[in-house]
Amino acid sequence: MIVERYIPDFLVWLLGPGWQQGLLFPWLLYLVGLLVGGGLIWAVLLGAGVLPGGLRLTSQQSHRLARIVGYGSLAVALLVIVLMGILFTQPPQPALSAQETSKQTRSGGDEKAAQSSAAEAQKATPPETGHSESAPAESSGSSAGLGTILLGPGWTEGVFYQWVGVVSVVLWGILLIGLLAAVIRHGPADGLKAIDRTITEVTEDLLRLSPRRVWALARLAIQEALRRRIVIGFVLFLLGLLFAGWYLDPGSVNPTRLYLHFVLTTTSYLMLPLMLFLSSFSLPTDIRSKTIHTVVTKPVRASEIVLGRILGFSLVGAGLLLLMSVISYIFVIRGLSHTHQISAEMAAEAIRQAQTGGVKDMPVMTSRVHNHRHGIFWRPSESPSSSQPDQMPQGTFWLSMEQGHTHRLTPQPDGSLQVGPPEGNLIARVPLYGKLRFLDRQGNPTDKGINVGEEWEYRSYIEGRTGAAAIWTFEGIQPERFPNGLLVEMTLGVFRSWKGEIEQGIRGSLSVRNPRTGQTEEVLLFTSKEFQIDSHWIPRQIKGKDLFEHFVDERGRLEIILRCLDAGQFFGVSQADLYLRAGDASFVANFLKGYLGIGLQVLLVVGLAVALSTFLSGPVAMVATGGTLLLGFFGDFMYRLATGKTYGGGPVESLIRLVTQENVISELEPSPRTTAAKMLDQLASGPLWAMSKILPRFGEFDCANFVADGFDFPTSMLLANTANALAFLLPVFVLGYSFLKTQELTQ
Repeated sequence: MIVERYIPDFLVWLLGPGWQQGLLFPWLLYLVGLLVGGGLIWAVLLGAGVLPGGLRLTSQQSHRLARIVGYGSLAVALLVIVLMGILFTQPPQPALSAQETSKQTRSGGDEKAAQSSAAEAQKATPPETGHSESAPAESSGSSAGLGTILLGPGWTEGVFYQWVGVVSVVLWGILLIGLLAAVIRHGPADGLKAIDRTITEVTEDLLRLSPRRVWALARLAIQEALRRRIVIGFVLFLLGLLFAGWYLDPGSVNPTRLYLHFVLTTTSYLMLPLMLFLSSFSLPTDIRSKTIHTVVTKPVRASEIVLGRILGFSLVGAGLLLLMSVISYIFVIRGLSHTHQISAEMAAEAIRQAQTGGVKDMPVMTSRVHNHRHGIFWRPSESPSSSQPDQMPQGTFWLSMEQGHTHRLTPQPDGSLQVGPPEGNLIARVPLYGKLRFLDRQGNPTDKGINVGEEWEYRSYIEGRTGAAAIWTFEGIQPERFPNGLLVEMTLGVFRSWKGEIEQGIRGSLSVRNPRTGQTEEVLLFTSKEFQIDSHWIPRQIKGKDLFEHFVDERGRLEIILRCLDAGQFFGVSQADLYLRAGDASFVANFLKGYLGIGLQVLLVVGLAVALSTFLSGPVAMVATGGTLLLGFFGDFMYRLATGKTYGGGPVESLIRLVTQENVISELEPSPRTTAAKMLDQLASGPLWAMSKILPRFGEFDCANFVADGFDFPTSMLLANTANALAFLLPVFVLGYSFLKTQELTQ
C-alpha cells in the first residue's frame, strides 16, 4: 500500500525501529549525555568569562590538545567506516530483519497485531511480514546479524547512523584528497607535515570558539543587513497583503485554506530569495572591497567569522518571520471574520417552531454573506421543558456547517437571535491513523485494491456491491481517550464506471469489527462527499452493544471497514484518507509551527550560502545554493531511482523509454543497448544514493499544507526537521570555515 508520508516517533526516526533492543543503546545514551552535558558546561564557562576566548592553555598545550582531538576524531570516523562495512555485509535476517521492519515502518503500520493467532496475522499483514515481535530475541544467536544484536532490528533505517556514516566517509574522502594534493605539491615529507599542521589548526580553531566574539560578529552581520535595506522585503510583504485583500475570495469553497496557504507561501517565496541574496553576497563583497581585513586583523578566528555571519543573518530572518507571522495571523482573522443577520420574521419562525414541536430541521436561513448562508437548527435539551408556549424553549439554537465553519447563536431578550463570529474553521486536528489493508472482490486479503487506470497510484480502489473492502486497524482505542465514542473523518476518491445521478454521491457503509473475535456490526450508511472532509460519529452504544466491550479487544485495537454499496462504482482510498479525530491542538501554536518550518528553510539557505560564498563569488554562490536546495526537493525520487523502486528503471533506461516511447512497465527487449543502459544505471545508483542522503530534503520542511488543511503538524516531525537542519549545517559550517581559512592563508 502506498502511503503519502509516515509519521514515526522521533526516536524511531533517529535510531530505527527496535532501537531499544540493541545492546549498545544504553551506552549510546550515556555517551550522548556526556557530550551534551560537557558541551553545556563548556558553553556556560565560556559565556561567564571563566574561560574567555577558549581554554586557558599555553600555546604548546593547546596544540597538543588539538592534535589529540583531531586525530582522535579521524580514528573514530575510520572505526565507524570499518564497522559500517562489516555490518552491511552481514547476511539477510530470517526473523524480523531490518529490511522487513523498514517495510512495515514505511507502510505506516505497527505490526504488534501480528502477535495474535496465525489466521489473524494472515488478515492483518501479507504472508511475508506476519512475524512475531519476539522473533528477534529468539533468533539473536548465529542467525541474527551483528548490527541487529548491537543496534536493534531496523537499525539501518535510523538516520543517526546514516548521518554518522556519511560524515565519516566524507571526512576521510576530503582528508585523502588533501593528502594526495599536498604530497604532489610539496613531496611526501612536507606534504605529511602540511596535513598534520592543517588538522591541528582546524581542530584548535573549532575548540577555541568564543561565544562573545561570535555574538559580536553576529551583531555586525545584523547591522549589515539593515544597511542593505533588508526591511524593504518586509514592506513588500505588507504591500502584498494589502493587494491580496482585493483578490482573495472569502466566498470560495474553502476560504480558510485559501487564506492560510496564501500567507504561508507568500512568506516563503519572499523570505527565501531575500535571505539567499543577502547571505550569498555578504562575504564576497567584503573580500572584494577589502573591508574584511578590518575584521581579520582583530583577534578573531575564521570559524567565528563564518558562524557569526550564519547566526546574524539567521536572527534577521527570525525577526522578520516573527513580524510576518503576527501580521499574517491578523490578516487571516480579519479576512475570514464575518457575521450573518437573521431577520425578525426568520427569528420568530425559528422560535415558534421550537416552541410548538421542537422541530430539529427547520427551513429557516440566515442572510447571505461571503457567498453562503446557514440553516438554523434547534437542539432541545434532554430534560423536557416546563415553560409556557410564549416563553423561550429550553435547548440550543445552532447553525449548519458551511464552508468549514459555523456560528454561535444567542437568543436576545427582545426575541431576536444574534449571530456570533465564525467558529470551527481555524483548527488543528490531531488525527489517529490506522493501518490499511484490502479485501478483493471475493473478500480475500490482498496487498492493494483495484487499479482503475490512473497514473497516480496514491489511492487504491474498491468496487461497489462486491466483497471488496478497505479495512483500517487502529490501536490505542481506550474509553479514557474516547469516552463518548469515535469521530471518524475521511476524504474519499470516487471513480464512476457509469454516470448515474452525477449530483448525487456514491453510497457507502462503515462497520466496526473486533480484530480478535471477528464480531462485526454496521454502524452507518453515508453518501460520499468527494474532495471534502466527511465527518461521522460512531457512538458509544451500537445497537445495544458497548463499543469498547464488544468491538475493541483487550489490547485496544479496533477495525473500521469501508464498503461501496453502488454496483459499478468505486471508492478510492489511501491510508491517510480515514482517521480518528483524537482531539484538537492549539491553532495558534500550529500556525507558529508553519512559520517555524519556513525558519528552518531560511536557516538552511543562510548556512549553505555563507559557506559557499567563502570560496565562490556572490552570483555563483547564489546559483550553487539555489541548485543544491532545488536538488533537495527531489531527494526521495533520487533515493527510489538509486534503489530501483521507480517504474521504468534507472535514469539511462528511463531516457531510452522516453525517446522510444516504450511502456514503463514492460521489460525492454534484450539487446546490447539494454545491457549497456542497465550497466550505466548501476554505476549511477551509487552517486544518486549518496546525493539523496547528503542533500537536505528541503520540501519536507514546508508544513504549509498541514496548517492550511487544518491538521496539527506533529511534534515528532518538527523535531526531526530541526535535527535534519542542524545535522546538515554542522559539516557545511566546517566546510565554509576551511575554505575561508585557506583564503586567509593565501592573502
